[in-house]
Amino acid sequence: MESPRNLFVGSDEGGEVRTGDKKTEDFSTTLETLFTNAVGLSKKSENGTKEAKKLSNLFKGSGETGEIRTGDKKAEDLMEIKELSDDMAVFAKYLHKKGYLKDANCLRNNVFDASCFVNSYGRDFLKFAAERFAMDHREIYKWLPTADLKTVAQFGCPSLGRKNVFSAKAMRFCYGIQEETVCNKCVLKESCKFVNQSVWKKGAKNMDLAVVMRVITLYALDAVPSQLEVTTDVKNAVSRLLQEIIRLDEIES
Repeated sequence: MESPRNLFVGSDEGGEVRTGDKKTEDFSTTLETLFTNAVGLSKKSENGTKEAKKLSNLFKGSGETGEIRTGDKKAEDLMEIKELSDDMAVFAKYLHKKGYLKDANCLRNNVFDASCFVNSYGRDFLKFAAERFAMDHREIYKWLPTADLKTVAQFGCPSLGRKNVFSAKAMRFCYGIQEETVCNKCVLKESCKFVNQSVWKKGAKNMDLAVVMRVITLYALDAVPSQLEVTTDVKNAVSRLLQEIIRLDEIES
């Protein structure tokens, strides 16, 4: 009996795919058929003929329908991507001015266009750029209005992502806000892995603008779980914080 190793010879051993001693000329076609049957790219119609399903119908992006699907199942944690708020549009334009959006593929000829950030790629890049900016200006948070920072910290966490949760917890630790008072009333607590857990004792020392930015950008982008209703007080606090960050950076520059 021929060993399994001889059934499939890699490209580094001759660049051929064999079944036994016979070259399989239509091997790629066979693989395509297997893949098609495995993921259900084709189905039998009522008259017995095959109808092809397009991959684009299996995985529709938010730009087409506003829904993310796997097969026909809606993602339970789907968040609607909206246009940038006025405050976030101003901040995004400032990031562009400072060169933090220069690598964004969604900006044609590197010309700022707020409408480029109404899809998941644009939003993710904007969050990444905002955090990079914050890491380059860590100390700015020391001069941000404490009342607004506390308002944001007391509200809770903007998402269940570990990094965002721990940033929100670090803010609460810094201002002496007890986890129980926030977590016990949080609508996300049933799905959260860190309910009532405090951050490390050095959390206050790790506070900087990057920690703050991870939290406030999600509120500013309205990129929070649908069941989380952000209050007007928090929205106003985030708005003032973004404006103050720009003002302080311009003074520093």
